[in-house]
Amino acid sequence: MFRERTTRKNVAYRVVDISEFGRKADKEEFVLALIEKKVRDAEGVGKVVVYCNSTTKVRTIADGLSCDAFYHDAVGKEAMLEDFRTGKRRVIMATNALGIGIDIPDIRCIVHADRPRTLLDYAQESGRAGRDGRRSEAIVVEDRAESKWLEREQTEEEKRLVKKYVGSSEEAVKGLDVKKGRRSVTFARGLEKKEEKEKKK
Repeated sequence: MFRERTTRKNVAYRVVDISEFGRKADKEEFVLALIEKKVRDAEGVGKVVVYCNSTTKVRTIADGLSCDAFYHDAVGKEAMLEDFRTGKRRVIMATNALGIGIDIPDIRCIVHADRPRTLLDYAQESGRAGRDGRRSEAIVVEDRAESKWLEREQTEEEKRLVKKYVGSSEEAVKGLDVKKGRRSVTFARGLEKKEEKEKKK
């Protein structure tokens, strides 16, 4: 049996740590701004998939982005997937119901708005990025306050592997101003400056 590598050289893997944001509203605002920026970055070149662990979170963020929410008992899943596949919709929110067998080559970015439940989930879901060989990203948004319960569900071996392969490139996102009612704009600018610095290294 032949299979592709779990990681690809054309995909940049990183973790964005939002644990230091005190308020839940600030964390949610940051995640929304991050996704919006990645959708803009992918305009004309591909699509974005955002994974969450709960249906409630999928629906909430989908409402904020005005995009489809794909989960196990969602109505019209086939139509959602076809719109996404053909490019009519360029971003989709999903639980792991968007699973094995989904082969869309031009997915430019996979965002995990929650830490994946297992390393296998992460490998399968992040593996959907950049199947056409073009430069792509796989981003995990890490909030340690919400990840504790997930750690209790995993075996010690899974915890070790997740920390090794998912947490090894962890980046703390600091100093982003969330005042004066301009959060999304400020967050997006902060992300752009951070990425520009990384490109110059």
